[in-house]
Amino acid sequence: MENKNNSIKKTCINNKIKSKKITKLNKREKGITLVSLVVTVVVLMFLAGVIIVTNNENNGVLNIANSKKEETERMTIEETIKTELTEDPPDSYAQLIEYLRSYGEIQNEEVPDEAMLITTNENYRIYVKDIWNVDKQEIITNEANENIAQ
Repeated sequence: MENKNNSIKKTCINNKIKSKKITKLNKREKGITLVSLVVTVVVLMFLAGVIIVTNNENNGVLNIANSKKEETERMTIEETIKTELTEDPPDSYAQLIEYLRSYGEIQNEEVPDEAMLITTNENYRIYVKDIWNVDKQEIITNEANENIAQ
C-alpha cells in the first residue's frame, strides 16, 4: 500500500512540476507574441507612411493613373473617329471638318497642320492631322475649284 501511496505522491509531484513548466512556457510564449505584435505594428506604420508620401508627391501613383486614364480615353475617341472615317472617308477637307464637328469644336481649321478638335466630352485636344492624313495639295486644289465655281 505504501508503494501505491509513494507512487501516487510521485505522480502528483511530477504533475505539479509539469504544470509549473507549462505555465512558465505559456508566459514566455505570451511575451514573444507581444514582441512580434509590436514589431508588426511598427512595420505597418512605416509602410503606411511610405504609401502616404508616395501618393502625395506630384508624380504620385494616383496622379500617374489619372493621366494614363485620360490618355486612354482620348486615344479611344481618336481611334473611334479614325475607324468611322476609314469606313466612310471624306471627299474633302471641308467634309472632314464638318464630320469632326459632331465630336466637338474645331480650332484653327483654316490651317490644316494646326487644326485641333476639342471634344465635347472632357475637352480632350486632338490634332486633326493625327486623325486623318490631310493632303495640303488637295485643300489648295479644292479651294481653287471653289473660287472658280463662284
